[in-house]
Amino acid sequence: LPPYAIEAIEASWDTKTYRFALEAQMGTKHTRMTQAVHHLIELYAADSVRSHPDSLQWVWQQLRTNAARYAETGSLMQQQRFAEALAVLNAMPTEKDLRPREHDERERMLSYVGTLAVAHDDGRDLFELKPEEVQHLVTLVGDHYDRPAVWASNLLCAAYNTCRAPYTGGTPVSKSARRQAQSTAVDTPDSQLRIQPNPTNNWAAFTYRLPGNVTTLQLRIRDAQGRMTHTLQATGAEGQVVWDTRGVAPGVYTVELLLEGAVQRTERLVIQP
Repeated sequence: LPPYAIEAIEASWDTKTYRFALEAQMGTKHTRMTQAVHHLIELYAADSVRSHPDSLQWVWQQLRTNAARYAETGSLMQQQRFAEALAVLNAMPTEKDLRPREHDERERMLSYVGTLAVAHDDGRDLFELKPEEVQHLVTLVGDHYDRPAVWASNLLCAAYNTCRAPYTGGTPVSKSARRQAQSTAVDTPDSQLRIQPNPTNNWAAFTYRLPGNVTTLQLRIRDAQGRMTHTLQATGAEGQVVWDTRGVAPGVYTVELLLEGAVQRTERLVIQP
């Protein structure tokens, strides 16, 4: 290039265009918004009344993105507030223009939440869906791996032994393998292990009862492939341990209650995105 052309190019580097100025402003705004949300989540984590999820819902409401709307929907579903969850989904197109793929994901999420809402209105929980409702969820999952497909496939695998291979490949967990894992537990009379909420996407409370125990218990958590991922400690004949699942990969997990190395009870836990 001739010297004058090189000089012109170098001079253009110091000239900020209108688009550059707008992108810089948007970047600064998004950075501040992200920092604020992270700060709010840290405050929520340190809150002594974490059993009340409204504060976390408020955090998601400050972030106006599709992901935040689905997170808010999941939080409302955990509280069995299905009408409010559907209202959040129905309001999404009024907040922003959705691309065709986003519109399809929202419609399928409406179908998923609507199915569970009908069951809830009939007095049935997630583990009491009718055969036609289960088949509807199977069809909804299909070959999709978006949010409604992941949520529905997690429920199908945990409650109805209908598992599929993960997005990264491999084979689904078989029904016989699941039963074999459960058969290793010792059926101690009056022993209990309950998990709430289930499914979850931010925290889970393990409530246990093991009469006669005065030693240290252990809660062992395994993923769908049977690999141990987390270990929690507990003490006493009964109590509760709260587990923060926000940094845990979505999927189906097995929670084992152990006493002196022997499995006393097992339960399934579904962690949603």
